[in-house]
Amino acid sequence: MPVLERIRRNHALEHATLAVLASSGVKGLLAGYSTNGGFWLLAPASASTVEAAANTALERLSSGESHLAISASCGTNLAVASLLASAAIRLAKGRSGGGGAGWPVKTVLVVGALALARPLGIAIQRKLTTLSLVEGMRVSGVSTLRIGQFHLHRIFTEQRLDPR
Repeated sequence: MPVLERIRRNHALEHATLAVLASSGVKGLLAGYSTNGGFWLLAPASASTVEAAANTALERLSSGESHLAISASCGTNLAVASLLASAAIRLAKGRSGGGGAGWPVKTVLVVGALALARPLGIAIQRKLTTLSLVEGMRVSGVSTLRIGQFHLHRIFTEQRLDPR
């Protein structure tokens, strides 16, 4: 299986796991980062709680709950917002010969860019950065490192080429 496909599947499972944790009452800083071999989570929960949430998330994705793969808090959305806002400011600067557009025009352009960022970020997650088709995938383990009040979890996944 290609590396990008594995990362996209892990990204979907990362989002779904965070959603399961949040819905089960885990509160505090929740964040994740996906890789080829699994994903990292920053979550104030035990390793067993995280492993159970990851397995529940995997079951739910497998049963068709693809909406769990998409997160409004995803870094993809932040990246899209940053790029669009930057492009809007650049556009405003280049509109006139001297100093560019005034602050009202710049504000309208940036606000418009930020309004477009969320739906565009979600569309990019659906098409490019996540893949909710997780058949043949399994959670193979969780390793946890506690740093003060923070719990950093490494969730390992395995993905078979032939899900049968």
